[in-house]
Amino acid sequence: MKTRFRSILFVLMLLLVFLATTAQSCEPSNVAPKVDTDNGLTWNTTTKIQESLVDTNLYLLTVEIGRDAASQTYQSEAASGSAFLYGDYGRATYRGPEITGKGLSIGKVLSSNYPGTVVVMKFSDLKASILTEGDIVDIACRRDLEAVSPVLNNQTWQADAVTWELDVCRIANPAIRRAE
Repeated sequence: MKTRFRSILFVLMLLLVFLATTAQSCEPSNVAPKVDTDNGLTWNTTTKIQESLVDTNLYLLTVEIGRDAASQTYQSEAASGSAFLYGDYGRATYRGPEITGKGLSIGKVLSSNYPGTVVVMKFSDLKASILTEGDIVDIACRRDLEAVSPVLNNQTWQADAVTWELDVCRIANPAIRRAE
């Protein structure tokens, strides 16, 4: 009898774990906004972004570059080196600085739903750093949600604190044309 009771108890515990896992997976997948701010303040992390604000579309645009792309790079890791010398034997290693960042450009949209619109694009594509004024290029971008910084630490999220940008743009076609 004792063994049967333990078996039933074990099955009930397994059922409880299964139900708890299933209920947890039914929670919304949206998350609180992550904002890099200059003021160091953060949004309340228990706040959720409405699913309707998240845009998963890929935007394919043909753009005429308005001025040379500006590189927003920074050194994320210092250069380092070492040397060893023993009698006539020596060895040295050097590692240059680690540079990361994105390129920014402005351009006029020639095709898509917004022809004639002037847009700012943030490129994550190294090839974009050679774009110059008058280049016509096909790009693929995401419409990235950006949140305006809070004014209080742990501030409750506000839906009207959303801005949008064309981010993680990449050159979609390597054929670059020139404006006539």
